Amino acid sequence: MPAIAPLDMPGVDNSAMDGYALRMTDYQAAHQRGGLPVVQRVPAGAGVLALPEGGCARIFTGAPVPLGADTVVPQERVTLDLQGHIHVDGVLEPGANIRKQSEETKAGSTLLPKGNYLDAPAIALLVSHGIHNVVVNRRLRVALFSTGDELIETGASRAPGQVYDSNRAMLNVLLRQANCEVVVNRVAGQSCCVAGWLATPGTAFCSCDAERAGRGSGALPGNGRIYTSRATRAL
Repeated sequence: MPAIAPLDMPGVDNSAMDGYALRMTDYQAAHQRGGLPVVQRVPAGAGVLALPEGGCARIFTGAPVPLGADTVVPQERVTLDLQGHIHVDGVLEPGANIRKQSEETKAGSTLLPKGNYLDAPAIALLVSHGIHNVVVNRRLRVALFSTGDELIETGASRAPGQVYDSNRAMLNVLLRQANCEVVVNRVAGQSCCVAGWLATPGTAFCSCDAERAGRGSGALPGNGRIYTSRATRAL
């Protein structure tokens, strides 16, 4: 099932940067009288405050914008005089540097659709909404066999006519990169019976034959392919 957002994100209007939150009409009126006084300090994590008329608030990234403020001026554009009044360089823009409530995610909307892979960004998104428990499908279990009497394990002494099992090593890495759970990983020989694994629910069988992989015709039909049991296909 999809993951549904329980919260607005952001939860309140907040500041996109460090600076000064103000009411534009207050600054325009005070500009000719020597600047706008700083009357509040609003750090991240503070509650929502009301901005007193005729003053501005020192504000930090992520902090709630005080009620009544309609713009945030970056600190790099502000000069603070000896009286504690601000003077802004440049033109003020209404709504500048304010992240509006729910502009990223609205409560009740879909955070992650069904079938979405839970990678690091997806986990961070869920946690940012306080979600710690979701319904998932289990990883595919894979039994990986290499068939061929000529195959030997890496590190074994090699006789004439034998080859090291490189295909299985490659497939093992690729399967794990695809987030599969490799439950068996061995050389099976030409006469190995894998019917028991094919009957195991949730388990796929990957057969890799060195000859079929590029050095000959091979002895077993379909080698180098992945087979799944009916129980697995139903998942």
